[in-house]
Order: sequence, then structure tokens, then C-alpha cells
Amino acid sequence: MAPRLQFLELLLTVCPPPKRPLCCGSPESWQGVELQLGTSLPADYKKCVDLYGAGQFADDGMGIWVRNPYFRNPWVADPKSRPNRIEAFGISVAPYEHYPAPGGTLLCASTWNADSLFWLTRGHPDEWTILLWNECGSAGYYRETAFNLTEFLYIWVMDEMRFEDISHSGGPRLTTFQALDEEQLRREKKRLEST
Repeated sequence: MAPRLQFLELLLTVCPPPKRPLCCGSPESWQGVELQLGTSLPADYKKCVDLYGAGQFADDGMGIWVRNPYFRNPWVADPKSRPNRIEAFGISVAPYEHYPAPGGTLLCASTWNADSLFWLTRGHPDEWTILLWNECGSAGYYRETAFNLTEFLYIWVMDEMRFEDISHSGGPRLTTFQALDEEQLRREKKRLEST
């Protein structure tokens, strides 16, 4: 197993995926997403979306929603999307530029706590690491990590994260993957059609 995929395997053991995930990819559909985006995406991310589908990793105090192009495409130019809101208000994830700038940030997940997880698109996609950024407050904050997305998720689930902004009391979280169900998917599609 590739070293960067080992954390996905560990994540699967502590936070099992749903038996019937919704909004998953296929090799052909991932090619379309990557063509539209203009870059390949990390293998651990694609496998995570394929296994878990749409939903969130959540405990009773916080959750992480991994962006899923088969549910709501997080990279479509939408003025309400976080990266575009950031640029519209003149707020930057200093000192980082947004993708497609070389090494720019590309949104991949968000938390209930207004944190955004961006990939730093440096080098091969399987080498991209996570930038944790929070836009709240007058200054906000950012933390550059050495983790890929599934490593970040696993460390968060195990509460081994050492950022006071995102960790909790200690010990493994009681985390489950709260999958989107078919009724939620129908409601969301209806909501998007009406906007």
C-alpha cells in the first residue's frame, strides 16, 4: 500500500464508511472532474469520496465535511462559495494565492467551526498537504500542516491534532460518518434548482 494511503486504511477501521454511500465516483467520472478542474486530485481523496460518499465525519462537538464533486461541486465558480467570498471581500489566506496559481490553495473540506481545509497544490497531487484556515475574527488564523487529507481526518478522529483551535479534551473522538441519505439528497437537489 502506498504510504499516503495508509491513513485512509486506518480511518476505515476507526470510522467505518456507510454500507451504501451516495454520490461516489468512478474512474471515468473522476477523469471528468479533473479535466474540468484542470488538475489531477490526490488518490487518497478520491478513494475517500468513493468509499464514504457524501456526508460528514462528526462527533457531538464538531464535524468535518469533505467536499464532494458528486454532491455539490466545490470547484464550480459560485459567488457564494467560500474561496470566491474570500476574494470578494478582499480577505486572503495570507500569504497564499488560490488555485490555479502555482502552489495555490484549493478547498477540500470544512468544519462546523468555520475552519476551511485547503490543499496546498505544491508538486504532485499525492504530495499535497493541508492548510487549516479560519476566517472568523478580525485576523483569522492559518496553520500549514504536513498531512494529506485522510491523514488529517485520521489524526482529528483520534484527537491527536495539536492545534488548540481544532482539538478537544483528549482521547479518541466518538466519531461516526454521518452519510447523506436519499431524502436529504433530493431536498438538496431541489434547493439548488430553486436558486
